[in-house]
Amino acid sequence: MAKHRLFIILISVCFLLTSCNVLSSSSPPLFGVIYTNASAPDSSFVLFDSKGEITFQEDLPAMGIFQLAKDNKGNILLPVQYEDKVYSFSLASKQHTETKSLPFPIYLNQVDHFRITTYNSGLHSGTVQWNEQKKIMSTIVKGFPRIATFDQTYLYVFATIIDQKKALLYLIKRNTGKIEAEIPLQTDQANDIQIIDEHVIITSTTNQKQIALFDRKTKHVQYLTLPHARPEYVIPFSNTILITYQGSSIITQMDRKSKTIIGQIQLPQPVFKVKQKDNRLYVLSQIPANGQGLIGVYDIENWKLQKKYLLPSIRDTTVQDLIIF
Repeated sequence: MAKHRLFIILISVCFLLTSCNVLSSSSPPLFGVIYTNASAPDSSFVLFDSKGEITFQEDLPAMGIFQLAKDNKGNILLPVQYEDKVYSFSLASKQHTETKSLPFPIYLNQVDHFRITTYNSGLHSGTVQWNEQKKIMSTIVKGFPRIATFDQTYLYVFATIIDQKKALLYLIKRNTGKIEAEIPLQTDQANDIQIIDEHVIITSTTNQKQIALFDRKTKHVQYLTLPHARPEYVIPFSNTILITYQGSSIITQMDRKSKTIIGQIQLPQPVFKVKQKDNRLYVLSQIPANGQGLIGVYDIENWKLQKKYLLPSIRDTTVQDLIIF
């Protein structure tokens, strides 16, 4: 009788504690989102199916997870920006592992076997670390290295030297770690950097209407003026490029080859984060009043809203990013 009572108590505790996994559907996941608290170690990685039902929830004792990425095995990577670790979550096993990292990982990007991570490792400097297979290299850069990308020759790292109010694009040799150039930029506070054809495109969420285009051949920077301020994310397609704006429901459509503006899309929701898969655009909006979120799924051919998902509030956390499967 005592054993039976203990079992009932343990089951009740599991339902009450936030560290327990929740499984409410056996359907395959369509997307995952990360909720986090920026001032306490409390986060949740949640999977949803095509009906918007939670298929799995993993609660993590981590403060400040703002990004979701994938590794070459399809695992989900969750860098903990205010700590010194990166979680890796397996969709197959529904288990996570925790890997020690340098303190304060800001941004992580992996393609195939190559991974680059930036860290806020010092008061006036940061660390860029990259690894391919088992080879790990790193270098120190001045400023706050917000984001980075790479090609076969260079690492392209955007950084802000905060005390000087100066923005830089670092060109770092991928095979040696040597900083080959520090290119000053007129734009700052980039939340996206992407290599599209011959250019490295860098956004700017300052109150100006420009993005920077760095030519990888000539090593020159030109600036493209946009109709709205605070351009934030770049979504490339075969013939066009979409540009979103921070806190805005407007998307600018640009010709990929000529970089001329060819249209504007007005969505019924503001863009906080955005992901693309096939011919659909998945737009995440925060609902700050109650901690909920909203994901709208749009057909990029006609921009009709195909589906919308209202995300639940989870404790004292806020939804920060999404990933599509």
